[in-house]
Amino acid sequence: MITAGLIGAGRWGRVLAKSFSRKCTIKTVTSLGNPGNIEKLKKILPSVKEGNLKDILEDPTINAVIIAAPIKNLSNIAIQCLDSNKHVFLEKPAGQNKKEILEIIKAKKDKVCLVDYLFLEDPSYKAFKNAISSLKITEFSTSWKKWGSFNNDILLNLVTHELAMLFDLFGKSLSVKDFNIFEDSCRIKLAAKQTKISVIIDRRSSTSKKLVTCISNESSYHWSPGLFSFWDKESNEDSPIFEKDVDLVDIQRDRFIHHVLEDDGFSNLEIACNIINIIDEMTQE
Repeated sequence: MITAGLIGAGRWGRVLAKSFSRKCTIKTVTSLGNPGNIEKLKKILPSVKEGNLKDILEDPTINAVIIAAPIKNLSNIAIQCLDSNKHVFLEKPAGQNKKEILEIIKAKKDKVCLVDYLFLEDPSYKAFKNAISSLKITEFSTSWKKWGSFNNDILLNLVTHELAMLFDLFGKSLSVKDFNIFEDSCRIKLAAKQTKISVIIDRRSSTSKKLVTCISNESSYHWSPGLFSFWDKESNEDSPIFEKDVDLVDIQRDRFIHHVLEDDGFSNLEIACNIINIIDEMTQE
């Protein structure tokens, strides 16, 4: 049985707490945010102990730490946990820049450090990835409309999800061609060999929709969380290929627990580093 510490009791920290508490013991929580967050968390975990980071780091019974802290604090906390011989479940983007992520990689040694790029674990996304892997893709686009996440940098908080998918699909051939970044929206043009790629995000939209479109000479495929579909030219509508509504947090939780129990030193920090390189390229110009 894994015994964990939780750092961060905000909205997302409580989502993670609810999921992880079904499969492991969350012994101690610390939060520097709204004092009311701890009281909300205790409705989920009545027996959890409130402490500080030092309590978690120095507790030999805690072998894993779930980090849902603000982006500016992620890397520093992760490094301290890894240095204290704890496995780490780390919210994306892991760090604010390449230097921070390289420091996490250095501290990781043989411990598990899983960065939470949630959408990559969607079974429908994996079916989509498999279906397009052999296609000669000419155009690829992602569009994400939502309302919220206003207190975070749009690149570090939202674009990182899209870049994680693009690196997963296209590898290191990904390059930025043009971009327009605003406080609550962005348009980014990229390329991967012969594929033209666009990323559009609007976090002040009255509608909520995440849609990925992949176009080749032969076909057009779409993916939204939970649904992979094929555009049928004859009927002029989407035909579902794979549809499954799952809890992605639970899937990612089980993935982390598996690696911890195997003690295999798993890390996906390389993709986090690739993502930050792209973001640095856009922000440093």
